[in-house]
Amino acid sequence: MLWKLILIGLGFAAGDVLFKQWMLSGASFKKVGLVLYFAALVLFWVSLTTQAFQLRATNLSIVVITPILVNIVAVSLISYFYYKEGLSVYQFIGIFLALIAIVLFSK
Repeated sequence: MLWKLILIGLGFAAGDVLFKQWMLSGASFKKVGLVLYFAALVLFWVSLTTQAFQLRATNLSIVVITPILVNIVAVSLISYFYYKEGLSVYQFIGIFLALIAIVLFSK
């Protein structure tokens, strides 16, 4: 069950990264921009639909919070390592606490 929620969170993160690439490409709604835009929308739709189906088997709080935490951690790490965007000490502490929260939610 936890692996599904982690995949949902990674799907949201991938959609966020595609939207960032879409904005950086400057292509707006030309061919490349259109592909990035709709790929991000599809990832969000698939992730959200999968998350909705997970509500049948798991508590609302776990199904909502875990993918959000995974998304925050993944996007923060991608922005730090790939886009070279800085993170403060407090943000690194937040990432660490989010990882602890994911582990605690899985119990």
